[in-house]
Amino acid sequence: MASMRVQHLTLIALTITISAVPASGAAARNVTWKDRVKAQEAIDRVYYGHLVGATQKFEEVVPRQVIEARVSDYLRKPMALEKYFNTRLTTAMLDAEVQRMAGSSVMPRRLEEIFAALGNDPAQRIGSSS
Repeated sequence: MASMRVQHLTLIALTITISAVPASGAAARNVTWKDRVKAQEAIDRVYYGHLVGATQKFEEVVPRQVIEARVSDYLRKPMALEKYFNTRLTTAMLDAEVQRMAGSSVMPRRLEEIFAALGNDPAQRIGSSS
């Protein structure tokens, strides 16, 4: 059960880090809604691919509307953090979280698989502007 919680928290952290704040340097680029949905779908596909006993097609279990709702939700979370806790997510904070996850993951291969599904693109992992 603890491993499921860690897996769930990792998924939440990854979805938030996909594109919450402007990136800088070489990774800077605008991430479109379509990019965000595609990245979320890639993450969801990795997790679905590891579900024991999953027999239905991914698209049947996780319709596009669900993916889009997740993207909408994770885009609202940084705004709430800023509004209610006066804390703005920065690229440095998100990069530190990705580094923490990579360094302490109980499922490092799964995390590598997710990063690979995102094209090992720092802009997808760290974040970009909307």
